[in-house]
Amino acid sequence: MSQKFITLFDVDSNDTRLCTYEEPSVCPMCHYAIDPRLLSGYFVHEPMYFSCDEKYTVYILFFCMHCQRVFLAKYPAVLKRTSSTDLEAGYISHLYPAIADNTKFSEYICDLSPVFVKTYNQSQIAEAGELTEIAGGGYRRAVEFLVKDYLCHKFPEDKEAIKTELLGQAIKRIEDPRIKVLSERSTWLGNDEVHYTRKHEDFGVEDMKEFINALLHYIESELVFEKALSVPPKK
Repeated sequence: MSQKFITLFDVDSNDTRLCTYEEPSVCPMCHYAIDPRLLSGYFVHEPMYFSCDEKYTVYILFFCMHCQRVFLAKYPAVLKRTSSTDLEAGYISHLYPAIADNTKFSEYICDLSPVFVKTYNQSQIAEAGELTEIAGGGYRRAVEFLVKDYLCHKFPEDKEAIKTELLGQAIKRIEDPRIKVLSERSTWLGNDEVHYTRKHEDFGVEDMKEFINALLHYIESELVFEKALSVPPKK
């Protein structure tokens, strides 16, 4: 992201202020890398009754040249150290409207666990809509379907037992140590998202999603390997 300058309008008066800001590099709706067209910007003074600091919120409108739609970026801002009037916007705290860029899963994963695919993408929609208190629980549910569908595929004779047992118990059946560890850790972090107290304070939803992506890689590799084994050798 590159540093830009904009003249902002005060929403409560005719006052204007110069502000530096970081320009968004990806459209929150079409998810293409963009050089957006600047339309206008506004600031709101946020009174701090228990602090001497001056806090502001900056809103800037942009136009995406790719999808031809307008979006809004929200920034926290403060007075610049070198000026008594100019503002300095920090990181982009939110982009509106945010439309989830649904993950495209391989045919192997879609066939193995269609409920995982559906649940994971719905969780992405919740996360994009800032429903952060429920998105993590959705990812946790997605992990359970992925792992149990994988185990039902591996051990079809135990299918009914796998469906009803606790996920932690089911994970003990996994033979590949990498798939086992990733399943276990994803579950731990997912449990933190649905329980009252957290056991892993240094990890969150982004870490869980990273583990899930790695888990998908190893499961898909195993399914591809099974397909390769099905090719009969030449006589």
